[in-house]
Amino acid sequence: TVALFAKCHLMTWLEVWMGCKNNSFSKNVWDENTGNTKVQARKTEQDLFKQTCHNIHANDIENIPLTLALHTLLVLVQPTLAVARLVFITYTVSRFVHTCWYAGYGSHEIRAMIFALNCFSNYMAAVQILAAVDVL
Repeated sequence: TVALFAKCHLMTWLEVWMGCKNNSFSKNVWDENTGNTKVQARKTEQDLFKQTCHNIHANDIENIPLTLALHTLLVLVQPTLAVARLVFITYTVSRFVHTCWYAGYGSHEIRAMIFALNCFSNYMAAVQILAAVDVL
């Protein structure tokens, strides 16, 4: 949980740092030319790495909060330690690998397979929760 929280915030701060470094804060008119004045101002969309960081952060925001809620429910049903470790470690490691692959401009197909691993670890958590409440 702490690692995923830190990762999410790291992406935000990386986006800010890249905007300052590359003078690419011009998403809004009032932000134009507010970064490094030694670098010509450019639109956020023209800064590929900053845009990539933004996309990674957006993907984290779409996925991590719901997963943390799901994992909280998993903890509440008290699965075996082995199952909990498998779910938590698989999800966390695959999120970090997903980010590295995304930041390195790796192929979408591989990134989608890494994302699928995130999903399957969450499905495993959901099955454990449903089994614990006698739905399965």
